[in-house]
Amino acid sequence: PLAIPDLDPRFLWNLNEAEVEKEVLIVTYTCGVCFSVEGKQPWELKLAELRKALAVRGLSPMSDSAQEQDDLVRRLTDYLKTHEGGEATNAAEEKVSEGEAGQGNGPAAGEGAKSSVAGAIAIAKQVLALAAVMDWEGILSVLGEPITPASTTGAMRKQYMKISLQIHPDKLSRDFPEATKAFQALVMAFDRLSQPELYPEEVSEGRGKKGKKAKIVKIQRSNEGCHKTKLFCPRCRCQWGQAVTGVQPYFYNFMMQGLKSYTCATCLLEFGCVTAVHKCPFCTRDFDYDPADFHRKVRCGNAKCEKEFGFFEHHVPERIEKALREELREVQEKRMKERENRERRARRARESNLSVSTVGEGKQVEEGAFARGLVDVCPRCGAEGFSDAAEQKLHLSRCNDRVAIQAYKKKQEQERAQASQADAEKSKQLEMENLRHWEMLGGQTSDLWRLEEGSLRRLCADKGVECPAGSTKMDMVQTLASHLNKQKAGLLLTSGEEGEAEAGAATQPPLSRDSLPSNLYNLSVEQLQIVCISNGIELKKKRPAKKDIIEAIEAALFRGTEDAVLLLE
Repeated sequence: PLAIPDLDPRFLWNLNEAEVEKEVLIVTYTCGVCFSVEGKQPWELKLAELRKALAVRGLSPMSDSAQEQDDLVRRLTDYLKTHEGGEATNAAEEKVSEGEAGQGNGPAAGEGAKSSVAGAIAIAKQVLALAAVMDWEGILSVLGEPITPASTTGAMRKQYMKISLQIHPDKLSRDFPEATKAFQALVMAFDRLSQPELYPEEVSEGRGKKGKKAKIVKIQRSNEGCHKTKLFCPRCRCQWGQAVTGVQPYFYNFMMQGLKSYTCATCLLEFGCVTAVHKCPFCTRDFDYDPADFHRKVRCGNAKCEKEFGFFEHHVPERIEKALREELREVQEKRMKERENRERRARRARESNLSVSTVGEGKQVEEGAFARGLVDVCPRCGAEGFSDAAEQKLHLSRCNDRVAIQAYKKKQEQERAQASQADAEKSKQLEMENLRHWEMLGGQTSDLWRLEEGSLRRLCADKGVECPAGSTKMDMVQTLASHLNKQKAGLLLTSGEEGEAEAGAATQPPLSRDSLPSNLYNLSVEQLQIVCISNGIELKKKRPAKKDIIEAIEAALFRGTEDAVLLLE
């Protein structure tokens, strides 16, 4: 090699070891032949230019060697010697960069198109490999332009567009079956780096020696010995939670904890964990489930099945939990308003001396409606299929078949019993959800007004608080608020002086908008009084009007703030 022209042997004595190795590399791999890549020799290219040249030719632009640039120079030179020969130029790369690949005529254009497709496939494979180790920065840097979390969004978008033009499924899916996966990985990389606030569960702490990101992961319980048990609709017995219905994995957490009810994709029945049919993961038989068992290991209780199992807890992103809390607040207020309207209608019916039996289930009313053709089913024997009202009236006058009448009466009783059982299960489900919502929102005393009477009775039983049979919602809220405040005061650190615990028991946390309904004027006087009791707001009058209660709540809300002076006296 020293006999090659343009290389002076005396020049080598003035170089250090690394520079000598570079000169030997140049001479060894070129042997005097000129390879032009964008008008430069391979060893004259920068690292980013080397990677781009390799990617365009369908070669891997990455290297695990300590001397990465030398390794890439060898790879590019070997390719040029084999495929393009001496004095070859990078026509394919120029056409790709100028957007002219495949537009020319003759064999040169065909070879450029093939080179472009091969390079795109190499980039797609590299993107998939980096996505497997969650190296989002490496994906956007695959063309040689380094991208970091500190890079501007414009720089990230520029690299994203360049890579997407290469690996988009519309262009590459015919030649590379996994083009869609590669493009999805690219989209994920761009989203995670350009919008890190959407992924707060993973925080980059720099890179380790192997280039992998260190992550801060939310702490949750272990899933060892846990299973994602199968749930079925109580009406049509179709399995719930299959991916084809669009159910996210973390919906299983919400269902099993009693936080939400879901609609069956087959029969459109809305049900929750209390009314759903649960199957044991081992014996596949039904078992009774309670939301309190979600964080425990249980046995199904069936004969010959003694195996314990837990319930799998999926990871829930923080932004999803925040959105869930807001949704639960809205749901509770909506249900409270609906319950208030039902109670108001029932109170008006009692005041008008109307009853459900005389209006809807009276025998004479039903028979009269059937005789006039307003009802299609005979109220005595259950016969149907009549042509007109005259035929129905004639049938009613001759309907005296005791066997048919008794059979229809028995059928009606069974239907009423089933409807009553379904209503009881639905009521139990709603009470359970109501209590779980309160716990999910923090289980604070100031939020006791969100609970229904059935949920309050259950909470009293769980806390060991006496609740007489005739207690109203206001009585139960007042008793629970006192008990929970004393319980919280007992957990406070004190200096040991007498009377300090009693002072702590009377202490109430500052009032906030989150602990109040969104619209106070939509509530009744009784509900507003319950809100005051939950938040420790004292009312001056024994029988206050709605206006007086709202003014007291606003005064407590703005106490000690600049807005307090704006309140009307």
